[in-house]
Amino acid sequence: MEKNMKKIKFPIRKLAIGVVPLSVGLALTQPAILNKTIALASNVSAETGLQGNISSEQELNDRIKSNAQNLVLSNNINIKNTINISSAFNGKIHGNGYSLKLVTPNIDMVSVNGGNVTFDSVTLDGGDIGRPLAISNNADVTLKKSTIQRGNTGNQSQGGGVFVRDSKLKLDNTSVQDSKAVKKAGTPDDVRPDGGGIYAYNAELTLENKSEVLNNTLVDGHGNGGGIHATKDSKVKISDTTFSGNHAFAVKDEANEGGALFVDNGTKLEVSDSTFNVAKSFNTGGAIAMRHATATVKNTKFDINNLGDAYGISGGAIVSSDSDLKVDSSTFTATGSKLTFAGGFIDIVGSGKFSLTNSTLTGAGSWWNGPSIATFGGAIAFESKGTSTAIIENTTIKDVTTDENGGAITLSTRKDEEGSVNLTLRNTDIINTRTRFAWKDTRGGGIYVGKGNTLKVEGGSIKNGFSVKGGAIYNDGVIEVSGGTETSIANNASYKYGGGIYNNGSLLVDTASFANNSKVSDGTAGDEENSGKVKEYAGASIYAKKDVTITPKAKFDEKDVRVLDQESALVLKGALTNKINVSISEQEGGENKETPKRQVGYLVAKGDGTYTPTKEDAKLLHYFTKDTEGVSDYSDHNSLAKWDYVLNPENNTIVLGQRAKVIYDVNADNAKFEDGNKVIEEIITLYKPDLNPQETTQIPTREGYRFKGWFTTKDNQSDKFTLSKESFGVTGDQIVSPIPKESVTAYAGWEKEQKVIYTFISETVGKEIPLVVEALKPLDNTTYIKGEIVTPKQPTQKEVVLEDGKWVFKGYEPVGPVTVENTDINFKGAWIFEKIKKPETPEKPETPEKPEKPEKPETPEKPEKPETPEKPEKPEKPETPEKPEKPETPEIPEKPEKPEKPETPETPEKPETPEKPEKPEKPETPETPEKPEKPEKPETPETPEKPETPETPEKPEKPETPEKPETPEKPETPEKPETPEKPETPEKPETPEKPETPEKPETPEKPETPEKPETPEKPETPEKPETPEKPETPEKPETPEKPETPEKPETPEKPEKPETPEKPEKPGIPKKLENPSVTGKSEVVKEQKEKLAQTGQSTTNTGIIGVGLMMLATMIKRRKKR
Repeated sequence: MEKNMKKIKFPIRKLAIGVVPLSVGLALTQPAILNKTIALASNVSAETGLQGNISSEQELNDRIKSNAQNLVLSNNINIKNTINISSAFNGKIHGNGYSLKLVTPNIDMVSVNGGNVTFDSVTLDGGDIGRPLAISNNADVTLKKSTIQRGNTGNQSQGGGVFVRDSKLKLDNTSVQDSKAVKKAGTPDDVRPDGGGIYAYNAELTLENKSEVLNNTLVDGHGNGGGIHATKDSKVKISDTTFSGNHAFAVKDEANEGGALFVDNGTKLEVSDSTFNVAKSFNTGGAIAMRHATATVKNTKFDINNLGDAYGISGGAIVSSDSDLKVDSSTFTATGSKLTFAGGFIDIVGSGKFSLTNSTLTGAGSWWNGPSIATFGGAIAFESKGTSTAIIENTTIKDVTTDENGGAITLSTRKDEEGSVNLTLRNTDIINTRTRFAWKDTRGGGIYVGKGNTLKVEGGSIKNGFSVKGGAIYNDGVIEVSGGTETSIANNASYKYGGGIYNNGSLLVDTASFANNSKVSDGTAGDEENSGKVKEYAGASIYAKKDVTITPKAKFDEKDVRVLDQESALVLKGALTNKINVSISEQEGGENKETPKRQVGYLVAKGDGTYTPTKEDAKLLHYFTKDTEGVSDYSDHNSLAKWDYVLNPENNTIVLGQRAKVIYDVNADNAKFEDGNKVIEEIITLYKPDLNPQETTQIPTREGYRFKGWFTTKDNQSDKFTLSKESFGVTGDQIVSPIPKESVTAYAGWEKEQKVIYTFISETVGKEIPLVVEALKPLDNTTYIKGEIVTPKQPTQKEVVLEDGKWVFKGYEPVGPVTVENTDINFKGAWIFEKIKKPETPEKPETPEKPEKPEKPETPEKPEKPETPEKPEKPEKPETPEKPEKPETPEIPEKPEKPEKPETPETPEKPETPEKPEKPEKPETPETPEKPEKPEKPETPETPEKPETPETPEKPEKPETPEKPETPEKPETPEKPETPEKPETPEKPETPEKPETPEKPETPEKPETPEKPETPEKPETPEKPETPEKPETPEKPETPEKPETPEKPETPEKPEKPETPEKPEKPGIPKKLENPSVTGKSEVVKEQKEKLAQTGQSTTNTGIIGVGLMMLATMIKRRKKR
């Protein structure tokens, strides 16, 4: 809206009052805006209601000289000459939104020399060629709702917008802006362009009620105070005021202090409820610079935003040099801006006092390698050689990064520089602050304490700090963490040493707790290792280059305090009450050039002269090592095998003198130990070089699984865990270093258990396994795991005789042994049924019932295998039959005669009686043939069907093959070929049994046939085969010879011996002999031959038959001779 608005005039009437003509009328204008203040531009003042009465420079001068009151501008006025206001004037100049603009260079537009003047709603515009306002000589000037702008010192050097000396200036809702102090040409160097907006000398300056100091600067030279320069005991009071865009001339090392406000030389400054937006460039004090002054700042905001790198040198917000500064309830923020030196927010130089309370200082962030806001002292710097006393209380400093030392605070800047600052940090939190680390040796992520300085920390916390050395604090001076509430030092990290504190001075840790501090390898994470000595820790809690005094109140978590033998130790001021992990230098070297070596007697702790350490203190000190060679838990100090801290009784110091933990994990949700736990821990004490620790005796259980053993990993079940001293990394004959591993975990290995199942199946078509056979099925309650070998259990009986036949066990499929895989094993046992063909004259078999003995033999058929062989030696006597003459008494020769009596067929009629007189018949050789009738029992040849079963190899049965004549009726006999599979051994025995065939000589009716066998008599050479009795040496065949004994009536007595061996085996043979009911018929022999030819039996079997026939023929001949 334009300031010169069209006036609306109304008719007026001229009146004459006395001699003064008056014009009564009304002029109205539209409103105008002045510096955010809406004013009614009119010839009538909004305040006074008076008509504007000044429209020119002349009128203004005239009215001022006349000491007129309530001067009201009616339009903008250009000022060519200085308007002087003397001490006689005491009034107001109402601008009504209009301005006074300087049009002549290098002069003061308005000069107030004494007097009392108020500027209201007026703009004083220097036009960039001169100073708008100069005040002196005890004047009292107030600007209200006004603006001072575009000022320039012109021929002067101080106060580009306002110069006030020995006077008072009050700015109420007034702006001083866009002004500059320029060094006057030709003036000496000590004349500096100070105060780009306002220069106050021994003045009282007040800014309040939304006043502003904007964009004022210093130009050329070495001036101070881009916005305001107050000096010589001035008093500056600022409230509810905004400073923005003010700055000094350049980032220079001299002058250029106080980008917004500079106070010095006894000036007292009070700032409250205000805002400082810092601008570049300046030397120190982007907002406020103090030198030999006093300042109080309260409830004020300091913003440093996006000024880039090197926007200033020190004190981004405030620098206090040899001054007293108090800051309370204020906030400081910085983003995207970095100083070249110290004090991202506050820089304290030299002496003086400093107090910062109830405030918050927030940087641009803290991560990896930046962003930094200063080189030293990210938030606050106490520069080297400083002697100030300071306190920071109830304050938070966070998210600050610095390039070098003191991420948040530094006491002395550069390392090795000294100072004597005494700072108390009370209930203050320093959070997430750090120093950069790349290719640097930075110190103190939270605080750096240089040589000669003292820091006392009472309560509060230092958290999430990071530095190369001393993640929270680096100390070259004196630090006491004592008094007040407990101080928390937590989650700090170092790149090399001292995640919590790196102590190279004097350190007392009293009311403090250390938690989760660490050493990292890349600035954010990594192994906690000592730089250059990767197997050692680096003092995650404290790195003690020098002694650290510990009181009973100090608390440490599992992270370590590192001490160096004969260089540093823990100095105890009382009995310890909390555990402390202490690491040591285990070998020389490393980046920190550590010289101690690990050894028994390594000094760890000592008393302070008033307290003597005890064994109980030693128990609370735990040897902490990266080497993992075994560290005794602080609660277990009875172990002699692990490195442990023990009391040296000679000097009452605590030294390194040596235990290991094994954790057993059941490694499955459904597994447990006997007590129900899933994990157990056992302490293993290694107390001598050759000690072999034992694994736990507690074995976990898991349903459906077999415990396989202990393994070193959860998943790699092939990595077997073996507990030994090697488990903890100890090798060699001596334990010269701590156990490498503090603990090991063994994970239970499990193998799925498999069962063995037995199933019986019938291989005889139409026949099902009867219950009596099923009852023989083995039961295996044992469980097996993969890789184990299982051999099937045999049934307790392999033959089960029933009324209609018998069941014979053939074998298992698989045969076994079997290696267990991942499934249950099923052994299928095959049984075959062999039908017993009842003799045509069942009565005869009944007779055997009388001699129950034969029945017993039936069972013996099983034993026929080897049992009989033992007694076959007796049958060897039959060899004597070869010498029939001698055995005539034994009647053994008679047996051959029996064959000679082919007529024996008549004997079949006797069979019924023979059994009764069996013994008497013994003398009656003829009756012996009746025993052959027992061979009629051989009708069991049906048993030959048994041969179908692989077990039929019952060698004796094969001799019964002659009885196969009956088998012809049972074509099943062809199955006998199976028997030939195991015939070889039987062949030997069969030859002897074939003599039993003589019983079949009942066939002698065709004696000629025996003659044909005589041809086999050629095989009488087979009698040489009796040499096969050599096979009889196998004694297996001899069993059949026992059947021959039956033919010997006398031998029966011997059979009685067999009867003693009524190992049914021998009698069993007779049963088979019983079947030959068809004995006595030569056709049988023929049929047998035919069957042999049909079944394809080997010539060996045929030979055996031939031998039998030969013997039969021989017997027949002898009988004829008789």
